[in-house]
Amino acid sequence: DRTGVQRGIINSVRCQEAKTAAEFIAGNREVARYVEKYKGRFLGACVVNPLFIDESLREIEDCHKQLGFVWVGELCNYMAPFEYTIKEFELLVQQVVKMNMVLDVHTELSEMEFIIQKFPRATIVFPHFGDDREYEHIFKRIDAVAKHPNCYLDTSGWGHDRVGMLEYAVKSIGDDRVLFGSDFSINCPATVLGRIEHALITEEQKRKILASNLQALLKKVGA
Repeated sequence: DRTGVQRGIINSVRCQEAKTAAEFIAGNREVARYVEKYKGRFLGACVVNPLFIDESLREIEDCHKQLGFVWVGELCNYMAPFEYTIKEFELLVQQVVKMNMVLDVHTELSEMEFIIQKFPRATIVFPHFGDDREYEHIFKRIDAVAKHPNCYLDTSGWGHDRVGMLEYAVKSIGDDRVLFGSDFSINCPATVLGRIEHALITEEQKRKILASNLQALLKKVGA
């Protein structure tokens, strides 16, 4: 409210830290309660773990059909460790595609490149301009997303604050596949909003990043 963010997609860190399927299911239901409590304010995102693949596949379907979720993630494979190369993750992505949902997945550059090549039918949002080798990889991450129209990049986390990076993303990816993301509650949304507001791009491009690009993406998946 203080920073002027009126709507958002929310998930539960409880799910990302879950050591059991029951725990990430409970976290997703917690999200659903907040979506219901603040009608029109939030869209819920489903977080699962492919190490519990049977439960994850059911949970994705239940969250979509019963709770109206259209977003899966942010999946963070360093929090409940697994590799994106395992068969179970492939099955998870297939379920996301089947349900016509958005996959939001935290990656390092090599993981991003693998996922892009492996899953061309998935609608994928990659958070963060940078990764653990932030400044070396920012251009490479932007370029990887630019080449694949099923992929989007959001402004959350790190890297967006470097002068010229947001501008390069808009030029390379296009102004319709860059999304506002804050990484709240780790980071303050004001930092991202300030960078977008003062970016060397047009007012229309700012509006697209802040709202209409996400609205178009949600329309694509039936939200």
